[in-house]
Amino acid sequence: MNLLQVMLTEYMKEHKLSTRDVARLTNVSHTTVARAMNGHSLNIRSLLALCKFLNINPNVVIGDANNISVLEGYLEQYPQLKEVLIEAVRRLADGKISPSVIEDIVAYIKYRINFSNIERT
Repeated sequence: MNLLQVMLTEYMKEHKLSTRDVARLTNVSHTTVARAMNGHSLNIRSLLALCKFLNINPNVVIGDANNISVLEGYLEQYPQLKEVLIEAVRRLADGKISPSVIEDIVAYIKYRINFSNIERT
């Protein structure tokens, strides 16, 4: 799962929104919303619209593909990390934390990944 997929799915569950509801609110097609929920790639306009809707920085979503695959590995290896991130996304969707908190979490994970790579060499 990618960050946009998780955040969009959680937001829609929390707010009881359908793909058509999100499509209407973001001015993208409902099939594009469904594609995002399934983790498929999107065109830049749709990606930006969904990021704006979720109040997240598109740079965090796009990220570095190499770091994302490493992060996915960590999430599989450490389920507690996944739980913390999902809780952070829920709180973001509810407006209880700011997007900068998610950015800080992502930055720390990237830092630790890079630090781990340095330690191993």
